[in-house]
Amino acid sequence: NVFNDTTHVVNNGTDLRIGPVTSGANYFNSLVAFSGIDTVDLCYHSRCFFANDVEFNGPTRFGYGATSSAPRSAIFHGSLAQHIRGTTTVTPVIRNLQIDKTAADVLLDIPISVSHNLSLTSGNIDLNRHTLTLTSPTVAITGGGSGSYVMSEAVDNSSRLNWELGNVGSGSFRFPFGANISGTDYFIPATFSVTAAGVPVGSG
Repeated sequence: NVFNDTTHVVNNGTDLRIGPVTSGANYFNSLVAFSGIDTVDLCYHSRCFFANDVEFNGPTRFGYGATSSAPRSAIFHGSLAQHIRGTTTVTPVIRNLQIDKTAADVLLDIPISVSHNLSLTSGNIDLNRHTLTLTSPTVAITGGGSGSYVMSEAVDNSSRLNWELGNVGSGSFRFPFGANISGTDYFIPATFSVTAAGVPVGSG
């Protein structure tokens, strides 16, 4: 399915699922906006390609479904700067988020969560003074480098990449940070290693 004009998805009933029955893709080439009182499950059994802004004005999830073999991914591509924006008070949840752009960045104007996979192929995610939450220690991060990273720099230190590790027993967790300094991209990942489970003390 290809959507070339601005697309509005409104759900005023129960859970709304959008996507081919088993596999395939939806292409959104203009703004796509979601609103309503109940969850919209976009990319339910499919991949969704976004070439423009995505707007959340109601509860939405990307890439959920009963078929484990289905791609169920939200892929931001193209050459335009893209904003994830909206007025929702419910943080949108994306199962598999892939950044694969030929130019420009994806900018957060609202907080979002990723529950399974974050793939950094080409292009950056600019947190833009907002929060990206990885909801489990099993979230996989693939790719990353000077051409694709999480840009967290902000003068007031308000950008956040939260990885909810819980009481994980052990593991190594790489945060794929980067920065653009005087027109040059630098990949500056930070790795957090856990050697034994413990009881969290305080907050941060």
